[in-house]
Amino acid sequence: MADHLRKNLVYILLALFCIPFFFLNVHDSHAWGDDYSQYIKEGQNIANGKPFYRSGYIFNSHNEEYAPPFYPPGFPLLLAPVIKIYGIAIRPMLYFISFILSCTFILFYAYFRKYASNIASFCLAVIGAYSSVIIELKQHVLSDIPLLLFSTLYLYLRQAHRYKPLRILLIIICGTMAVLIRSQAVLLIIAEGLLLAIKTIKSVCDKSFTIKAFLTSTSLKVIAGSVFLYSIADKIIFHIPKTGYSFYAHLFLRNNGRWWHAIGDNSNILVELLKDLLSHNTYDNIWQAPIAVMCFACLVFSILGLVISIRKVKVDDLFYILTCVMILGVSVNQGLRYILPLLPVYLLYCYQSTRVALPVLFKVSGRSLAITFTITYLFLGYHDLKYATHKDDLFWSPYKPDDTGAFNYVIQHVSDSDIIAFSKARALTLYTDKKAVNIAPLMPFDSNKKWFDSMGVTYILTDPDVDEGLFLNYMTAVHQQSDTIKINHKYTLYKLK
Repeated sequence: MADHLRKNLVYILLALFCIPFFFLNVHDSHAWGDDYSQYIKEGQNIANGKPFYRSGYIFNSHNEEYAPPFYPPGFPLLLAPVIKIYGIAIRPMLYFISFILSCTFILFYAYFRKYASNIASFCLAVIGAYSSVIIELKQHVLSDIPLLLFSTLYLYLRQAHRYKPLRILLIIICGTMAVLIRSQAVLLIIAEGLLLAIKTIKSVCDKSFTIKAFLTSTSLKVIAGSVFLYSIADKIIFHIPKTGYSFYAHLFLRNNGRWWHAIGDNSNILVELLKDLLSHNTYDNIWQAPIAVMCFACLVFSILGLVISIRKVKVDDLFYILTCVMILGVSVNQGLRYILPLLPVYLLYCYQSTRVALPVLFKVSGRSLAITFTITYLFLGYHDLKYATHKDDLFWSPYKPDDTGAFNYVIQHVSDSDIIAFSKARALTLYTDKKAVNIAPLMPFDSNKKWFDSMGVTYILTDPDVDEGLFLNYMTAVHQQSDTIKINHKYTLYKLK
């Protein structure tokens, strides 16, 4: 019995460490932001058998910073069964995110186990899953944690000595699903192409190149299979419109030719993102310095780990580098969300470099070092974990009585054919099922009026707490004559003449 318990201890610990995920940052309401509402609306469409992209949200091409016309259908597809059973209730969706995080945590362990001992792999998995960025993200119905799951599973399956057909098929499915969840995952497939090119060039230089070896290479099979499977999803299953491509293209084209300055700015952003990937928030100033030291140390060790690992040239390394290059070229800072898929590779680099460097400096066993660092890391993140256990509804949320009252008024008094301009247009479409559009804040008010007139916008809904007075200023500037309906002390509905 004791031997059996000892052999399965790691799996018992993995299961125990999954339990808190279902109590951390799980709420009945959702913070404003309204990315989540577009995912939920698309999931609702899939659950009801409608085209996923017909959400009622009207894309304003003059305000491309706000949101794309639609999100890829992968995450809404995962949400659809939950929505079919529970409707648009937030808590069941957050439990679903918690379940995905539990799977990711176990997968972290399996991924690290290919390179490290049981104890080291478990400690690395705990550090990754209980990092503050993960705990904070899991209170949002967003695609980041599902993308982390599928990208990590892809990298886990991709590290093998032999690739049987079933394993290659699973890699293709995971890669395609990752791309369908978030477009940036196409870097996994590009990494395969780059790996194939490097190996081909090397074989040509070694005079060992053969057409048969090229055509039967794992990378080529994965690339061809992923393109084929994505094409089926694009053309047959989801009929993904092409109108969203312009939004993603503008992320790389807004530099106005000032690439040198943009790359310089983004280099600083990249360093900050990598440094903050394992950071904690703290409300006690005494712990800010240790956290800063820890973050900078991890950044240095990750760079050393990349140098150590890159000599073997794996998909993991190329995916890591390509993601960093993407951040250097993107003109919109999306924060840690863009870099989150690198978390397991980042931790692996830190482990590989510390395993080489620290025993030289300190006479301490790797097991003691792993356990000590993990306990220290969790201790430094105590404030974030404690805050995540709060059960109160979120303060800044569209679930307050004034918000729900305004949405109910819109449902009852606005026609389905009317278009409403609102700063959180996607949230409005989710909660009212009406058509909504946002304003372009960088465009002059009179130009916005011309665009609104051309689109047939009939209402303006204002909430100074959400739009910071932008719509009120717009109304004062160009729509002084209008029918005004004061819904409550927060919301005002203007009918345009």
